[in-house]
Amino acid sequence: MEFLPGRSLAAHLHDTGPLTWHDAARICMDIACALAAAHHHNVVHRDIKPSNIMLAPAGPKVVDFGVSAAPGESSIGDDGRVWGTPAYFAPEQMRGEAAGPAADIYALGLVLHTCLTGRPAWTGHTFRDVVVSRALSPLPRLPDHCDVPEQVVAVHRRRLMPQPRKRPSAREVARLLHDAITPTRGEQNKAGGFPWVRNAVLRVAGAQS
Repeated sequence: MEFLPGRSLAAHLHDTGPLTWHDAARICMDIACALAAAHHHNVVHRDIKPSNIMLAPAGPKVVDFGVSAAPGESSIGDDGRVWGTPAYFAPEQMRGEAAGPAADIYALGLVLHTCLTGRPAWTGHTFRDVVVSRALSPLPRLPDHCDVPEQVVAVHRRRLMPQPRKRPSAREVARLLHDAITPTRGEQNKAGGFPWVRNAVLRVAGAQS
């Protein structure tokens, strides 16, 4: 396995608190690119969460495919437990239904929420705690103080649609977030260019191959 220097997104959020919307969108764009590549090869991660994202020098890396599966495989293991992490389950996983690529997109929406708020959308120490928390607030909304552009809020909202078929693909999420964080030509010239934006374009293009 590849050795990745750095630390997880979860550890970073624990130490620094919420990210700016720009950094949160950039990280989630990179995650979306990785998911687009995985989904292209019919692999569903099923456990996207901050602790499974490494902030390596080359950029965010999605790790721990230990519970990954092909689209349509059951979300329930032989022991009767649902694969994944309750706080980042898609609704279909909560119901024990088969998880497809859309489940990863839902989890990515929750990762964006955690990046922007500094905490998971639903908290709890046990599965039951999380289920109760989700029942009380079924649709996570970003607090007004996050000061997030409407374009990013719209992406967040679409990724958390209860119906899997209404969620965008990983490729579309990557494109939308790229558009949201790409500066205008005037801003690029003023700042001497944004090298990471050019890299992001290449990653999005690579996710389509």
